[in-house]
Amino acid sequence: MTAQTESRALIQIVSAEDRNFAGVMECWPPEWKGPFANEVLDMAVAIRSGKVLIAVLRDSKRASPNPDQDPVLGWLLWDDRFCPGSLYVRKAAVRRENRKTGILGLLLTEAVDFGNRAGFRQILADMGPDSLVSEDYARRLGFEPIGQVKGLAAEDYVTTFWRLKPSAGKME
Repeated sequence: MTAQTESRALIQIVSAEDRNFAGVMECWPPEWKGPFANEVLDMAVAIRSGKVLIAVLRDSKRASPNPDQDPVLGWLLWDDRFCPGSLYVRKAAVRRENRKTGILGLLLTEAVDFGNRAGFRQILADMGPDSLVSEDYARRLGFEPIGQVKGLAAEDYVTTFWRLKPSAGKME
């Protein structure tokens, strides 16, 4: 997926590679109080497994493309192990200065498109107090709440699980 900005730069959604790891970690939101060792390892494994989508800025004016120079603007980490037949959006983040510019929507759209092509039955996501996605935004994208779990991440932490409505995509 590609979107063009006014300055003739292109935002492309691609699968992350090892060379993108530093850029992915630079997008880690300050609200999350920095990544812990297990999250860094988890992200590295997910990148190697092809389960991280990134939004990169490609300068169309550059004489010769060099993917190593393309800044990572945001990322989405997905998994298929937690709920068989479902693409589960585990985490997504966008650099603070690039929030509210449509990058998260581009990442989610690509995840839904991939989920449809790969034959997943549904798209699931979760949101808790540290989520960067508002409930209103999730609803506008076609997600609906399907349940809550208390204490999943911490004693008083309530996580709400969301499912993409079948009418919002091709999921059943």
